Parts: sequence; C-alpha cells; structure tokens
Amino acid sequence: MTHISQIKIFIPYTNIQEATLISLIGYNYTPVKVEGDYGYSNYFKERWQEKQTFINLEHDIVVYPGALKALWECPREWCVYDYHL
Repeated sequence: MTHISQIKIFIPYTNIQEATLISLIGYNYTPVKVEGDYGYSNYFKERWQEKQTFINLEHDIVVYPGALKALWECPREWCVYDYHL
C-alpha cells in the first residue's frame, strides 16, 4: 500500500493557483518554475533523465481525493487523467 509521502509530485508552473495548492494539503510536492521558450520541455527532459516515476501536475488543476494515489499505483507505463471542464 502506498503512503502519500512516497508519491513524487512535480508542478511545473508560471503561477500556481491557490486551489491547486489547497487540493495538495498533506502531499509533498516540488514546484518547478518554467521560464522561456523551452522551460516546459526542459522540465520534462530533467524528469526523464532522472529515470524515476513521477506525477506531473499542472499548476491550474485541482485534484480530487484519491486521484494521486490511484495514479501513482497505476500498473501501466503511462497513466493520465483527463481534464473535466
């Protein structure tokens, strides 16, 4: 069973929304400021070079309870949730 402290969450951002931060109460996460034309692609390049499982959370997304744990425990190589508008 996964404990939430084991989940590696990264938030690439230009401006993290307060609602996003509120939805992450209790989770450890790493904000990563992305700047310039290649900031976002460089962010992903760094993650992939680390060769570690991670969750990418966009700076304007509010996660519902249990979503990050379910995503972390997904048995496939690539797992995503779509945006509900």
